[in-house]
Amino acid sequence: MLTTGLLLGGAAASVADLGGGLAAMAYLNQFGREAERESDSFAVSVLPRAGYDPNGLVTFFDTLRRESGGGEAPAFLSSHPATAERIENTRREIAATRLPAGLRVHDNGRLEIIQRRIRLLRGER
Repeated sequence: MLTTGLLLGGAAASVADLGGGLAAMAYLNQFGREAERESDSFAVSVLPRAGYDPNGLVTFFDTLRRESGGGEAPAFLSSHPATAERIENTRREIAATRLPAGLRVHDNGRLEIIQRRIRLLRGER
């Protein structure tokens, strides 16, 4: 970078720095995306063992996509796989999994109760 700055001037050095920073971010983010893929796969395997239908993950990712307006950062800038990819991977993994009968699809309001308790503990209303 120093050589670029000396030979071509400050603006070129800034562009080179930016390019180098983006390349480094893209390289490091690939590890984060792989960890997220592993996490999604783990959730598909552990949810049925906890008695829950893993198709809720697909619903969650779909809600995430809808609430974000469908727009996502370019893949190389993101630390997570694209939501559409996560939906596709999760559906494929669920289809390949033999799910037991009687899995729950609702938690009967337990999540809301836990969220409310956390807000109260934090002094929120």
